[in-house]
Amino acid sequence: MAADPAPPVLFDIDDTLLDTGRFFRQVLWPLLSGLLDISLGELDDSARLYFDRLSSPSDFHPLELLAHLATIYQIELDRLREVVFVPDNVERCRFEDVLPAMDQLAGSTRLGIYSEGVRQDWQQFKLESLGVMDWLQPDLIFIEMRKLRPEVVAQLPPGVLIVDDKRSVVTTLARSGRVQPVLIDRSRGGGAPTAEQPAVPVITTLAELPELIARLHHQ
Repeated sequence: MAADPAPPVLFDIDDTLLDTGRFFRQVLWPLLSGLLDISLGELDDSARLYFDRLSSPSDFHPLELLAHLATIYQIELDRLREVVFVPDNVERCRFEDVLPAMDQLAGSTRLGIYSEGVRQDWQQFKLESLGVMDWLQPDLIFIEMRKLRPEVVAQLPPGVLIVDDKRSVVTTLARSGRVQPVLIDRSRGGGAPTAEQPAVPVITTLAELPELIARLHHQ
């Protein structure tokens, strides 16, 4: 009798596949400050006026930020767009373990995305720029403004394995009882769960994921 297939695996995007902090600090911010001819500190102050208006970091929309900066510094919006929407800038901030892990996993299970944010013009752009689309199944790409809403979680395939870098996300998913969350703690600073938080598997690199999946699948 053939073995049961491994459950699908869904990945978060920011800080799971993409080093988002590096993308902003080392790539996007220097490019914008250079184009606007301002210091990084002044750019921080100007951008904060936009970010402070957001209800959640997931509400960030790059075109809104660029329109905000274009108004302040009297520059054409298209000039700012040309700096931000450059696929190579995203690809170079992809974590090194992403492609090898996906290539290995794709032979035994279906892969997808479970992410939060503005899909059009941002999350989809980052996803395509990361160079991972060939490994992903279109019906397993979930990008929502609030991905932990019960009605969103209810759409996920039962038993799906979800890799995310946020303890709060994996805790909520674990409590749902519907999926198998895995915390990726690249900094090894996530710490143990509190007494109120359910224990979840923890990895420090995606290279550890195939072995973890095999172990969970055969429990």
